[in-house]
Amino acid sequence: MKRLFIIQILMLCSISIFAQSKVFSSKEDDSGDKMRKLEKEYRNGVGQDSIDAIFYKEEDVDLYSKQWSKFLGDIGKYLKKNNFIINEKVFFRVFFAKDGSVEYLFYNIKNKESDLLSEEKNKIFEDLLNQYIESNKINVSTKEKFKQCGSGNFQLDDKK
Repeated sequence: MKRLFIIQILMLCSISIFAQSKVFSSKEDDSGDKMRKLEKEYRNGVGQDSIDAIFYKEEDVDLYSKQWSKFLGDIGKYLKKNNFIINEKVFFRVFFAKDGSVEYLFYNIKNKESDLLSEEKNKIFEDLLNQYIESNKINVSTKEKFKQCGSGNFQLDDKK
C-alpha cells in the first residue's frame, strides 16, 4: 500500500513538471526577469546581418516573415476553433527551439480595458495558447535557438 502511494506521488510530480506553462503574461511579477534572461540565450530571428540575426538575407527574411505571419494567424484560427472569440491586439515575444517549436511565449494585452485581463478569460486564453504551442510550431529550422516579437491582431468576431 505504501509503495502504491509513493508511485502515485511520483506520477503527480512528474505530471506537474511536464505540464508547466510555457506562456507568460507581461503582468506577472517575474516575467520581466525571466524574459531578460532568455533574451541573452536566444538570437534574433530577423536583423541586418549575420551578427545581429539568423535571418538577414532578403529572401530568407521574406520566407521567415511569411512563416511568422502564418504562426500568428494560426493562433487566431486555433482560438476561434475553440470558441474563444476575441477582438484584440496582442503583443507576443516568442522564444523558439532550433526546430521551430515554442519554448516560451510572452504576451502583452494592448487594450488596458480588455476582457482578456479578467482572471477567467485570461486563464482560458493562456490554457489555449499552451495547448496550441504544444502541438504547433513555426515552420523554420535553424542551427540556433531564436526569438521573435510582433503583434497578432485577432479580429475574430462572428461576422467573419
